Amino acid sequence: MEELIKEKYLIIGATGAVGSSLAAQLYDSNKEVHLVGRNENEIKFLSQKFSSTYTIANVLDEGFADKIKSDIKDIKGIAYC
Repeated sequence: MEELIKEKYLIIGATGAVGSSLAAQLYDSNKEVHLVGRNENEIKFLSQKFSSTYTIANVLDEGFADKIKSDIKDIKGIAYC
């Protein structure tokens, strides 16, 4: 029997208009998301609203990707430019 792999979507900039809209669409489609944003109050609110995990981080900070990797144990990797 084939094992089902549950996908988790990573949304960087989740507290912005586009990021929060995308999170809502994925949530409505029963997808699992991990939210990333720098505003702690907003990211916590959204994580409760969408039953998701989150990371409070700023893309301009050194170690940004490592912080996300430490919060998502099953992540295979992060690519960013």
